[in-house]
Amino acid sequence: MAGGADESAVREANDLFYRALSVKDLAIMESIWAREPGARCIHPGWDLLEGWEMVRESWSLIFRNPVRLLVTPSEIVIRQSGDMAWVSCLETIKAGNAVTLARATNLFVRARDGWKMILHHASQVSPGAATAGPEEEAPPGSTVH
Repeated sequence: MAGGADESAVREANDLFYRALSVKDLAIMESIWAREPGARCIHPGWDLLEGWEMVRESWSLIFRNPVRLLVTPSEIVIRQSGDMAWVSCLETIKAGNAVTLARATNLFVRARDGWKMILHHASQVSPGAATAGPEEEAPPGSTVH
């Protein structure tokens, strides 16, 4: 994705997802997701959730937890092919006093009303693993932030 309106719109959709997560706002979270049976979500340590209703219920459950939650993405890479875009990033997850890291992939589809998330997959990583390994160059057409 070489910049432009699509990249900006995907970035905004991804930013909105993380804002909804960090302020525990189910209405915002609902606004960013594609409400369809093809929606999928894998939270760190959870099994696969299939379909919008299961995904929505998982967010509702997470948001009812009274522990303060702040999830900050970094190492963001945005890619697009036609009506699909994906964002990969490193999540820093602060839940109360605990801090964990996760690698995440967020898949978006272009809809009439903007880019909608159809997949969120996050897997916890150890702090050393987050930066270990060879550096990867972004493929041509990708944007690294």
